[in-house]
Amino acid sequence: MLDRALEAEPLNAALLLRRAVLLTATNRYGAAQRDLEQVLRGDPAHLEALTALGLVLSRKGRWADAVPHLRRAAELDPGRAPTWHYLGEALNHIDDLDGALAAYERAAELRPFHARTLHGLGVVLDRLNRPDDATRMYRRSREAAGR
Repeated sequence: MLDRALEAEPLNAALLLRRAVLLTATNRYGAAQRDLEQVLRGDPAHLEALTALGLVLSRKGRWADAVPHLRRAAELDPGRAPTWHYLGEALNHIDDLDGALAAYERAAELRPFHARTLHGLGVVLDRLNRPDDATRMYRRSREAAGR
């Protein structure tokens, strides 16, 4: 039904975004990427498409390619914790530890009990050779996860 609707309206951003989300959920990242890029051709500042494309590229292991999209999404809406979390994850993977730390810290400010963000902070702090701080974050992560 979604494909049929897109045949009638191939540039409908809402439909393309919905299909991209479904494609991502079924690990069809290439097709999802094409839909998201189509949305961004029509609206380069489409917040949901920027974030979703950053996530798709991350899942494909293309961390450096994900960063500009996630960074732009964070600039457009600095109050979205998931965007900051994904940006921190991508920056950690490309060894921008200071950037990863700042992104994860922002995500933790917005959602102080998000276990994955706190764990990511612990990983980055470990990599920055700050074991005491890392241990505190790992502990907070376990507590937030209910363990």
